[in-house]
Amino acid sequence: MGKIFGGFQFNGITTIQTGRPILIQDSSDPNLDGVASDRPDLIGNPNLPRGERTPNRFFNTSAFARVPARANRFGNAGRNIVTGPGYNNTDVSLFKRIAVRERANIELRWEVFNVFNTPNFENPNGGVPTNDIASPVFGSLLNIVPNSERIMQFAVRFSF
Repeated sequence: MGKIFGGFQFNGITTIQTGRPILIQDSSDPNLDGVASDRPDLIGNPNLPRGERTPNRFFNTSAFARVPARANRFGNAGRNIVTGPGYNNTDVSLFKRIAVRERANIELRWEVFNVFNTPNFENPNGGVPTNDIASPVFGSLLNIVPNSERIMQFAVRFSF
């Protein structure tokens, strides 16, 4: 029984990261300096409490106002004042090594990536819409990190 059910090795790794900063920009160049990455005016707190964040409204989009065209000034919103969604991932593996001969082994492997199937989102859209500050994509989580779904793989390895 010990040879069948014993000798397993279990490994795991967990990654927990805070979100990356989001740069809020207005690409319409309201101050006419020839650079289409101006910052808007900050008129409120852009960060929502954790319980109020949704995929459609990750940060407070009404905290920003466009700089009037030809205002000859820059917006007062600071750089990277909003933080994007965090990243959580747990990978686990289970191994069983079986001795065949003195220097030959068979290894059975089962690996699970993102075992809890946690969705990890890319930063929301931080571009101030050119037509309307209340655009539905401004501040929305639109994309999931590529290859972040749960993936399992089984393998047999023979070493000699």
